Amino acid sequence: MSRHYIVLPANIDAQIDGQARKLTSAAIICGFDKFPTRHFFCNVSESLIPEHVDEPIWASVLDINLDNVTSVNGFDSKLASMGVTLPAPYKDALLSDWSQGRMKNEVHWNPDGTIDGVVS
Repeated sequence: MSRHYIVLPANIDAQIDGQARKLTSAAIICGFDKFPTRHFFCNVSESLIPEHVDEPIWASVLDINLDNVTSVNGFDSKLASMGVTLPAPYKDALLSDWSQGRMKNEVHWNPDGTIDGVVS
């Protein structure tokens, strides 16, 4: 599966470790996968440290309404409810992964929509 990592401004009221917290930024990890069906996925985490990535605040695969998204814009409403807007270049890269069937693509992004690093 492809994975695109970015930390963006957010406005999230979250329960983290049993504590109510207000997050003003969030780590977003979106990508493309073919299994079990061809779809995009999106996870929202407190940060990009492994413990937070492993325990996301929200994961599309666990959301019955967003577990099989086939549009790069499919998460816009959900992310907007968290105060998050994905940059256009980030979405373009997700769409490129989809159209090229690119499964082994890991990209780290800056909040301004520029690429920080690629691991393929």
